[in-house]
Amino acid sequence: MINKSELRKHYAKLRNSLDISHRRGIDGLIANNLINSELYRQSDTLLIYVSVGNEIETKDIILNSLSDGKKVAVPFCTKNKMYFYEISSLDDLSEIQFGIPTVDINCAKKVILTENTLCIVPAYAFDFSGFRLGYGGGYYDRFLADNKLLTVGLCRKQFLVESLPREEHDIRVKNIVTEDKIIII
Repeated sequence: MINKSELRKHYAKLRNSLDISHRRGIDGLIANNLINSELYRQSDTLLIYVSVGNEIETKDIILNSLSDGKKVAVPFCTKNKMYFYEISSLDDLSEIQFGIPTVDINCAKKVILTENTLCIVPAYAFDFSGFRLGYGGGYYDRFLADNKLLTVGLCRKQFLVESLPREEHDIRVKNIVTEDKIIII
């Protein structure tokens, strides 16, 4: 089997090859499927990455969640850990960390996790068992190992595969939302 590093290059290239208007249409369907799901409706707090480049677009999900009165928090990483800080609008995203918009942690409040917290987990690809090909830093795996939360992977269906390489420390998501379905693991 190809190693994770080679797979990341493969999926990055595949992502980059997607037509932008086609990608936006798919991402809108994924966002709608999430927002209309029971997973989303039952959550009071949403932990979500801020999309950049050709990642699945999350800004509409963030705006919808804020409009619905949910607490919304975005990641901030230290050397080995990841924390989530609340935002009240996209204007709160004033800092850049690893090329990703985030909050100024001196001004933002660290989120308090509840039993109804939903964590949206990014990846290049997911497999049908809920394992993901992440970006290689291990931040989400460490965070999820310490925090047992309801998790969702947003995935364009062409990036949903039968199996991905996994390691002992890898944490799988419990749900995957694509443009045409929700998979409960």
